[in-house]
Amino acid sequence: MTDVPPEFNPETAPPRLTIDWDAYLPFFESDDISEEEKREMIEALWRIMVSFVDLGFGIHPVQ
Repeated sequence: MTDVPPEFNPETAPPRLTIDWDAYLPFFESDDISEEEKREMIEALWRIMVSFVDLGFGIHPVQ
């Protein structure tokens, strides 16, 4: 069972963004932190980035 609301329409829904771990983990290779901490850092930065995208999604460029 999923948490999809009944009014959800995949044709009009915004795209779902996911983390590409292989693209971002190499940026933390030289850091002296654990793999778990690296993933936590990437997830935190990812949430910030997605929040900015959400703020601007559906806004007309002239606004």
